[in-house]
Amino acid sequence: MIFRAIPFLVVVLVFGCDRVQEIPSTLRIVNETIYDVQVVVDGDPVLTHAIPALDSINLPGLCYTLPEGYCDLGWSGSAASGSVTFDTLRVQSFLFENTTDCADRNVTFDPFGSCYGYELSLEADNESRVYTYRITQEDFDRAPPIGG
Repeated sequence: MIFRAIPFLVVVLVFGCDRVQEIPSTLRIVNETIYDVQVVVDGDPVLTHAIPALDSINLPGLCYTLPEGYCDLGWSGSAASGSVTFDTLRVQSFLFENTTDCADRNVTFDPFGSCYGYELSLEADNESRVYTYRITQEDFDRAPPIGG
């Protein structure tokens, strides 16, 4: 009897788990420094975000389940480049695709990637997700001076 049920269970699991689920999500970028910062993605004015000192911004987006997790939080694109400018003093530039060795902790479009510095929290409805990324004094210290 159990052996007859196995094909049915396999079909249910395969087709039941095949649906992509949209999850309302937010990318929260927190500026913990005493400097105003500007996050720029691909040099695009639309993807430029100014964050005052000791403040934060929320970028709405969606995350998706299956076949593997993916989020579109403010921007997307594995070959995107970006920068974080601290006032007019220092700038941290990076390519998103070059963070896989964990040498850099950069604002990326992919909170599922390892060592990208995201913290996941659930909102009060227990369904919406907030991925928080913190820009810290350490980030400022590691960024080279502008023009130097």
